[in-house]
Formats: sequence, C-alpha cells, structure tokens
Amino acid sequence: MRIQLRELWQALLPGEQFEDTTPFHEAGGSSLALMRLFMRGMKVFGVRLEISQYPQLQSIEQQARYILAARKDGSDA
Repeated sequence: MRIQLRELWQALLPGEQFEDTTPFHEAGGSSLALMRLFMRGMKVFGVRLEISQYPQLQSIEQQARYILAARKDGSDA
C-alpha cells in the first residue's frame, strides 16, 4: 500500500525527496497536484478521498492508514 502511494507521489512530485511522514505540501505538492493525487488514489485503491479530508490525510502514512481502514470497513469512505 505505502509503496503504491509513494509511486503516486513520486509521479506527481518528480525529483522531490520525502518520507512517509512528510506532508504533501511540504514535499512540494500544490493544490492541483493534491487533486490529481486523490483522484488517482481513488482509482487505484477504490476508496473516496476528498480534498476536505486533507488535514487528516497529509502524509503517505496517514493516507495508507485511512485507505486500509476504509477497505476493512468495506466502504468507499
């Protein structure tokens, strides 16, 4: 899961260095890139990611935890 998320981030933030705990905007992400990330994430993981959730889903770590929980609940969140 984290590997797939990291690949999505790297595709949107080429050449940037970041950890799984780095907030997206601190890694060089813009609001447009964030929208793209969440749209791609929804397609890849089948879980709804809303821009309004960004304060709770800033890092790869937070996003992975959210996606796993949503899948476990059997919902698209």
